[in-house]
Amino acid sequence: MTIPPEPRGPNAHGQARWWAQLGFRTGEAASLGWMTKRNGWAITEAGVRALDDFEGTELYRELARQYRARRLPPQGRVYSDPRWNVVLEALERLEPGHWTTYGDLPARWACRRSR
Repeated sequence: MTIPPEPRGPNAHGQARWWAQLGFRTGEAASLGWMTKRNGWAITEAGVRALDDFEGTELYRELARQYRARRLPPQGRVYSDPRWNVVLEALERLEPGHWTTYGDLPARWACRRSR
């Protein structure tokens, strides 16, 4: 396999871009159970099925879709740390295009509650 010139170039950390991407993608595949990375790399039965089911770039698209779906928090998730409730409530109140920090929340809420 020949790697094109751009991916062979260094990223911001001086590492070859293709190598960094390989690490990310194989990590995602391992988190989905498509492969293992302990004591060397090995493909799993689920990985073989994915290779059979998705050809070419469809394999990458499916990897990205499944990985993204697993990372999204389920609706109504309950967090053991009560600070997450503050963050979730702040996200509901925050208008699109605006941002805040956890440290700013008490001041922001105090202003809104006094109105």
